[in-house]
Amino acid sequence: MKRLYSLLSCLLLCLCCTVQAKNKVIEQPPFIVSNTTSIEVSQIDISDTATVVHIYAKYRPKNWIKIASGSYLKDNNGETYQLRSGIGITPDKEFWMPESGEAEFQLVFPPLPDSVTSVDFTEGADIENGFSIWGIQVKGKKLPKLMLPKEAIIHKADAKAELPEPVIGYGKAILKGKLLDFYPGMPTPITLVAWESAKGDLSENQIDIQSDGSFSKEVPLTNSTPCSIYISGSKPLQILWNRDKPPKYTSTCAKFPAANPSSIKTRSLMEKSSM
Repeated sequence: MKRLYSLLSCLLLCLCCTVQAKNKVIEQPPFIVSNTTSIEVSQIDISDTATVVHIYAKYRPKNWIKIASGSYLKDNNGETYQLRSGIGITPDKEFWMPESGEAEFQLVFPPLPDSVTSVDFTEGADIENGFSIWGIQVKGKKLPKLMLPKEAIIHKADAKAELPEPVIGYGKAILKGKLLDFYPGMPTPITLVAWESAKGDLSENQIDIQSDGSFSKEVPLTNSTPCSIYISGSKPLQILWNRDKPPKYTSTCAKFPAANPSSIKTRSLMEKSSM
């Protein structure tokens, strides 16, 4: 009888270990980039029956947000997983924020294969101003190493370098660059704002981004011109642009804005503690 109890105990222990092995919890998973600060993924539960994505939302009190029923996850292998249901939220219906402006709910998707290392969450390209979070890591707490293009040259800042003597005269300048970690569906285009002191005027140009994140724009200038480059919701990148004949090229590589910012939930707690 004692031996039977021992065998049963071992069997139960093995079953418990198997269940734990199939249920994985990732808290505060890092991500590459998001197009919103209204929602974030606070936790992902992965089992052999479902993938549950925990969402923390922060939005204007007594206003609503909505999650489209067509939302899905897309893994690093290109497979998609359609939203099954919501817990604490009904897809396609207004979710009204409480007085605090903070809320939590869960989204249920099909199970992920063990080979998956990251997923993208999106409401779909047909949803205007839809939420999207790219590169959510499900295998670890580190983001993939950022790889610069082979042709990229890193220039060290020269504290002794002097700005060129400004000369007024018409010419053209070409800005060429690439956004690293760019995914189709991210906010576009890039806005280029040039302060032309000779004219005493600001000129604004839109730069289309190609599917691989590359972009190019030729702009007529009258002299050396300070410029700002930004995408909606991002901090501007400042450059000094020279016009030339033939056109002079300025190239840049930049990481897409809002890449894995500090948790909005953490920021909210910090804001409360400082009040």
